[in-house]
Amino acid sequence: MDEKLRISVISTDVETSKLQGIARKIFLILTLIGVGAAVFHIFGFSIGGHVMWPRAYYSILIACYLPLIFIGKRHRAGLQEIPWFDWAAIILCILCCIYIFFNTMDIEYKSWEYYTPPLGLIVGFVLCFLILEAARRTGGLLFFGVVTFFFFFPLFAHFMPRIMEGIGFTLKETVSYYVFGSDTLFGLVMDVMGNLLMGFLVFAVALNYSGGGPFFLNLAYSLVGGARGGPAKVAVIGSGFFGSMCGDVMTNVTTTGSITIPAMKKLGYRPEYAGAVEACASTGGVLMPPIMGATAFIMAQILGISYADVAMAAAIPAILFYTSLLIQVDAYSAKMGLRGLPRDQIPSTKKTLKEGWPFLFSLIVLVILIFYLRVVALAPFYTTGILMLTVIVWKWRKLTRQQWLRQLEETGKAISTMIPILLGVGFIIGSLTRTGVASSFSREVIHLAGDNALLLLVMGAFGSFVLGMGMTISACYIFLAMTMAPPLVAAGFDPLAVHLFVMYYSMLSFITPPVALGAAAGSAIAGASFVKTAFTSMRMGFVLFIAPFTFVYTPSLVLRGSLSEAALHIFTFLVGIVFIVGMIEGYIMGLGLLGGIYRPKRLIALITGILLIIPSTYTAVGGAVLGFLLFLPMMVRWVRKVLGRS
Repeated sequence: MDEKLRISVISTDVETSKLQGIARKIFLILTLIGVGAAVFHIFGFSIGGHVMWPRAYYSILIACYLPLIFIGKRHRAGLQEIPWFDWAAIILCILCCIYIFFNTMDIEYKSWEYYTPPLGLIVGFVLCFLILEAARRTGGLLFFGVVTFFFFFPLFAHFMPRIMEGIGFTLKETVSYYVFGSDTLFGLVMDVMGNLLMGFLVFAVALNYSGGGPFFLNLAYSLVGGARGGPAKVAVIGSGFFGSMCGDVMTNVTTTGSITIPAMKKLGYRPEYAGAVEACASTGGVLMPPIMGATAFIMAQILGISYADVAMAAAIPAILFYTSLLIQVDAYSAKMGLRGLPRDQIPSTKKTLKEGWPFLFSLIVLVILIFYLRVVALAPFYTTGILMLTVIVWKWRKLTRQQWLRQLEETGKAISTMIPILLGVGFIIGSLTRTGVASSFSREVIHLAGDNALLLLVMGAFGSFVLGMGMTISACYIFLAMTMAPPLVAAGFDPLAVHLFVMYYSMLSFITPPVALGAAAGSAIAGASFVKTAFTSMRMGFVLFIAPFTFVYTPSLVLRGSLSEAALHIFTFLVGIVFIVGMIEGYIMGLGLLGGIYRPKRLIALITGILLIIPSTYTAVGGAVLGFLLFLPMMVRWVRKVLGRS
């Protein structure tokens, strides 16, 4: 990498904030109060021996971060100034949450869920309206439409067809349940947000803003930039690093893609291929521990297990996915004759590690705290403190007052973007729970599938994919975790494997037409056709389509079995991927080019790969035999060559 590019990668100076004056001051103050409340609650501090009740704590978070949407996002594009009705929304949101904060005891002990006072009902209606509008501005019209449908669903649930039929309620009963019940806005979603996600979002912003994102990209360049197809491999590894920090597909594509995609194009990659590589690699970042997306934290709460257990289970599938991407990129690069970057354009590994060791050290500390000490809620706060201390003490990067404020502002943006999404998901949870559809839907699905486990999986995959087109990964996952996952578990599959299965298929819409938002972002940066990029990304991400079925039938791949069994299945899976990639790209290392798409070698490679991936001893033996026959001519030529020399 040339010095100019390297400096631009390492630099974390960003454009001046668009927020100015009183709006920015309010934004920063509310952000600071919210983070302070999180520290107070999570660390168990008390005032006069009294700790903060969860509902009171959650109301503070909503009061601090929901108004930030009305400060930072206009109701329509193009507006610069904050209009009067957004100021009114900000004030109303804070007042509604203050009301809930001071009435927490009455809400809990006097069952406001069923006996709501008149003023409480008004507060409930206003807060619900504000959440829906914030969800529209944050999640887009498709997400808003889905959330609005489920918000009003209890009003007409008793008129729905049998598979979606539920108990009907009035609008007053519905709003009271949403706002003052314990299963909706102030239930699972805010529990995950307040006790887990808050700390990890604070750490992710601190890590990236202090230079972590650029450091990991530089590290990837120093490790594989000079290898065959170097920039594409950098995109895979760099997006995996960055995705493990941010857990958001679109942020990953736009951040790492702005560097890796131009580098790939410069080396000779087709624009649509460069965009597809980045889209696939960024999509997989949601699966990469130690910091995964919000869905992983929600999954831990639903299953009643530690986040560390979820992260450990997700590690092997994530590594297999990124390994398959590297194999595919290498095969394509070999076929097209694409080399790596010149040595003088690659940063020194030693120098990169010397400059960025605090980031690796902080991740090591985080891993130890999560997986060894098991203090998941406290881990990101401790790690953030250690990271900032090492950065300051060792003078790796001096942060000015404005940079500290900018980091605080970025923290507020990250948290405020997540809050409306999760609250919108809360409406979906409350709607399905209140009407009883969550359980009735599961019974109907089992009846339709006729106890056929494979058919249930196919239905779950299709449902996840379709819902993923209009919903966030978290919203789609929660809906299916409450409806589709129970019958799959009842069919005998491992619960954690089932929930990971649903999560995988919930995110496939990011690289699959007609939506393919990740591919859309990649194509925009690459200047390529969206359709070509989307279909290329779908081809590259084939592992995401087949891996969930594999680890549902082979739970050892998510560490739900013996290590020896896991090692065997990992080996056969990777070898199978090599052969499938050979069919897709027409190249296998050791065999070279396999010829046109309809040549026998490519067909044999496909069959071999499928047999090796299927979790069965008989198919693995069959795949091994076919693979041996495919390599036999090459082995014979090699033996003849050796004998000829002797």
